[in-house]
Amino acid sequence: MGTGQPDPFAPPAHDRSPITYGTPPVPYAAQPAPYAPQPPAYPAQPAPYPPVPYAAQPAPYPMGPYGYAPSAYVPVETSGLAIGSLVASLLWVCGLGSLVAVVLGCIALGETRAGRRRGRGMAIAGIIIGVLGLAVAAIPFAIGIYDSATQPY
Repeated sequence: MGTGQPDPFAPPAHDRSPITYGTPPVPYAAQPAPYAPQPPAYPAQPAPYPPVPYAAQPAPYPMGPYGYAPSAYVPVETSGLAIGSLVASLLWVCGLGSLVAVVLGCIALGETRAGRRRGRGMAIAGIIIGVLGLAVAAIPFAIGIYDSATQPY
């Protein structure tokens, strides 16, 4: 194109002269040591105290059957009276089961309080349900007594 302006899409002209770099910088000063000087070592530890002679150990527990060692823990049984109290309170049987539940529950409560047996919660539940059952059984009797007292003959 004859306009005298350079072509904007033409590749750039390349200068083929060798690349020269400036003179290298003055060498760096000596580097400091990477770590500070170490402190002097600590003095050696003194010898440990001599072992204390212990008394003779007691003989181990005798072995149980079949090679099992006996346990120092003796399991505590659940009170049968507490179980009976809870079961009787649930059976009701016209108030008779409730009466048995309250009696058994009170006895079982004494057993569990002494720590001889477990089942304190069952004994308390048997007593509570038994008392409620007795209250329900007493309602018809109370109504019958009231009616007989108010009815003229």
